[in-house]
Amino acid sequence: LLDTQYQIPTLKEVLELSTTQKYLIETKQNFKDGLLEKATYELLKTYQGEYAIQSFNPYSVQWFYLNAPEVIRGQLGCSFKGNKEYSASQKKLYRTLEINKISQPHFVNYFFKETTNKVIMKARETMLILGWTVRSQKEYQKYEKYLDNITFENFKPTRRKNGI
Repeated sequence: LLDTQYQIPTLKEVLELSTTQKYLIETKQNFKDGLLEKATYELLKTYQGEYAIQSFNPYSVQWFYLNAPEVIRGQLGCSFKGNKEYSASQKKLYRTLEINKISQPHFVNYFFKETTNKVIMKARETMLILGWTVRSQKEYQKYEKYLDNITFENFKPTRRKNGI
C-alpha cells in the first residue's frame, strides 16, 4: 500500500463489508489492561457473522474468557526458539501449553512445524489444533494430518483424492 491512496481497513470497516464472512481475528498487543479487547468486543457484539479471537498474549485471550465467555478463543503459540525477547520460563509456558491455564482457549494455533510434538498431540485429544503459516502445497500435505485446520498464504491448497 506504500505510495498509494489505499490504506489498511479498520476492523469496523471489514465487519461492515459482509455479515456472512467468518473471521479469525488476532489481537496484537503486549499489555494486560484490556482496552484493546474491550474495544474489539464492542465492535463484535453486533456482528451477525461467525468469528473467533486469538492472540499470542494469554492475557488478551483471558480477557475474553472472563468478560465475553461466549466468544470462541484461541491461544497462538510456538517454541520461540532463538527468540531473545522471551525468557526461558516464558518459552516453557508456551512449549508445554501451561499458558492455557491463563488463557482458557477453545483451540490452540501453533507454528505448524512444531505441531507434531507430544504436548500438541496430547492437547489434540481435548481441543482443536490449528497450524500457522503454511506456505507451500508440500508443507500442507506433510502437516495436514496433524491439524484440524491450517492458516496458509501465497498458495491455494488442494486436497488429496481421498479427502484428506
